[in-house]
Amino acid sequence: MQQVFGYVNRRIERESNIRKAINPILTYEVVPLGQTAGLIEYVDNTVSLLDLIEDLRKKHSSNKFSRSKGIAKLKAAMHKDRDTKKAVFCEIQREINPVMRYFFVEYAKTPEEWFQRRISYSRGTATMCMVGYVLGIGDRHCNNILIDKVSGGPVPIDFGIAFDYGKYLPIPEVVPFRLTKNIIDGMGVTGIEGPFRLSAERSLKVLRSNRDNILSILKALQYDPLYSWSISSLRMHNVQQDLNKVDAENRIKALGGVASADNALLTVKKKLYGDLKIETIVSKLITEATDEYNLSMMFSGWLPFY
Repeated sequence: MQQVFGYVNRRIERESNIRKAINPILTYEVVPLGQTAGLIEYVDNTVSLLDLIEDLRKKHSSNKFSRSKGIAKLKAAMHKDRDTKKAVFCEIQREINPVMRYFFVEYAKTPEEWFQRRISYSRGTATMCMVGYVLGIGDRHCNNILIDKVSGGPVPIDFGIAFDYGKYLPIPEVVPFRLTKNIIDGMGVTGIEGPFRLSAERSLKVLRSNRDNILSILKALQYDPLYSWSISSLRMHNVQQDLNKVDAENRIKALGGVASADNALLTVKKKLYGDLKIETIVSKLITEATDEYNLSMMFSGWLPFY
């Protein structure tokens, strides 16, 4: 994944007409030492989205509705009909106010810094979302996104669920990326209609214009013995811990041939060679990511209300 991110970043740097409207993905070095071991670069000056939101809520939110209470309510509605799930989700949403805007106020020393960090955050989030959509990166819970306290940009981590395998989890992931109310709150008064949308459209344009090279990078992984194209029952259990290991193993067996290199590459190819206009695709993705029905059906530990 870091190879693909690095390639996209280089293309952004070379295309001067879009460079000012897109922020590159913040990356880190990964050195594999074997199929189950490796070295990962420590990323300085970052904080997980979860820790950041929790800290900001303590300082700036008068409503003390707890995260655990929200999770419990979503779990209780897990097997209810979709309208009931949505009603419960909306009730939780009303109790938990977004606080991401305060991050930029706290960490910026001047108005210029505040503005630049918020722009960096909005553009970086857009790039992360579009690349994540194309590569089918799932499991975007609040601990799998770091925030750079210096630039304000997001740092995506942990890519164990990719190539749309999140759709095959026991509780399927039905949103293309994380665009919850706290994520949007950090973008300022314009929300998704400001730098985020423009950067998302231009990021997807870069991905499509370089689709052959991106597919070539991924195709090389097809023959890499260190890369696993499937999701293990242990990984599935760890992602959604309410599932016992026996159920996870049965779920893996039911997937059959879905988890293969050919199918993984096909999912990426379909997104890069689609017929719809880029603006239409971005609008559709934003609608799916912010739809309350979709968010109410997400795994409770994903924290869709954050």
